[in-house]
Amino acid sequence: MSKNAFTPHFKLKPRIANGNRAGLGSFPWHASLAIKYRNSPPDTVTFCSGSILNEKWILTPAQCIQGAYGIRVDIGSIDINKPLLSILPDAFTLHPQYDNDNLKFKNDIALLRLPENNKLDFSKSDGKYLPIRLPTRRQIDEEFIGQESYLSGFGYPSMHSTNVSEHLLFAEQVIIPNTACAAYYGNDLELVTDKVICSLSVNVRQGACMNDAGGPLVVNEYGTQTLVGLLSFVHEKGSCGRQATPAAFTRITKHFEWIEKVSGYQFRP
Repeated sequence: MSKNAFTPHFKLKPRIANGNRAGLGSFPWHASLAIKYRNSPPDTVTFCSGSILNEKWILTPAQCIQGAYGIRVDIGSIDINKPLLSILPDAFTLHPQYDNDNLKFKNDIALLRLPENNKLDFSKSDGKYLPIRLPTRRQIDEEFIGQESYLSGFGYPSMHSTNVSEHLLFAEQVIIPNTACAAYYGNDLELVTDKVICSLSVNVRQGACMNDAGGPLVVNEYGTQTLVGLLSFVHEKGSCGRQATPAAFTRITKHFEWIEKVSGYQFRP
């Protein structure tokens, strides 16, 4: 990774579309990524979301990181302008088989590494930032269909917005079968593969919008949230809550081996 173009702090100029406002500590694993790209003007900042894996690693889609030369990770706040911590990663790794040719979003996953001297200390977070739990090895073939789930993000509040939401928003989701999901995408099985997991918003006016990429999809398992997907793509007709079409996420259970190899993460049996 080249020298990071960000200074540790900068003030934004002023959401999941029509989303609910998140309370402090409701989604403590959510990270906001401010990114500068080589092919964009120097003062242009793009936003994505990430998930805190552990004290050293952040999960995010590869599409957010490809071509980046400056990345800042903000955590511990529901106000995008007031992060509790801002950290500049010292390296990132894209999935070696990530392929976005023809907008297929294959293996859309990446890991950001935090510096050794800037690792997260969860004992000092007061619950404001915490790692997200990943599925167990026994759940590798679990489809999670119909389970209570949630998507969070700081993306645009509507298709007419000109900037991201200052407040972290969330929307309740229902996970649907991939066959049903593919029907919305012209039954394109190169797009909706078994490495994708799809959901519909319970409230049809809510939905992922611009700058929501990477938004964590978590399922409620007996009161504990488990990360099952990273927001990857949304049908243009349904983005920003305009129409009831499913959002598609990178399916975490299909990337266990890669996550373990890169980060050393120890999956539960």
